[in-house]
Amino acid sequence: MTPETGGAHQADHFDDQRAKGYGRLSITFMHSGEKCTLRFKFSLIRGSWTLRNVEVEYRELKSVLVARGDEYTLPSAPLGFSYRCSAESVNFLNPARNETIQSLLLSDFQVQPWLNGRPEYGEVYDCIGFVSAPILAGLFVVTLLLGILGLGISAMLSMHTPNRFESSRSKQLTFTIQE
Repeated sequence: MTPETGGAHQADHFDDQRAKGYGRLSITFMHSGEKCTLRFKFSLIRGSWTLRNVEVEYRELKSVLVARGDEYTLPSAPLGFSYRCSAESVNFLNPARNETIQSLLLSDFQVQPWLNGRPEYGEVYDCIGFVSAPILAGLFVVTLLLGILGLGISAMLSMHTPNRFESSRSKQLTFTIQE
């Protein structure tokens, strides 16, 4: 993850605490001539990581900002995958209500903890969910077509052939002539 703040990226470090179920990515850079350090904390549960909070050190400020969202909206991916979502932003806010509101907004980023010595990100796990408008439209059309097919089959199954046929022996054609 590279901050787009106009400053130079200086150092980053990943503190692997996999045995304890978390890891921290520290990024230090210069912003407006002052040192800024961001420590992103990732939780590790059942083979998937989730970005939970960030610790910010800038000037005299040192605080922990919590990521806003739920398990479906927070950046997360299985181990070995990176996360990228250009359509969504992640907002970090301080949880205490009596303090001055502090926030950090990340947009258009890619992140992957636990690179395991690889120089590049793994496959991208993006924010596009399985259920989208085109998929719902397709499911609606398929349901409609299956309903029409079901009605057609039901109508065909309800047709009955006549159980007796008229023959020439059973009924004679007669003509009556009146004068």
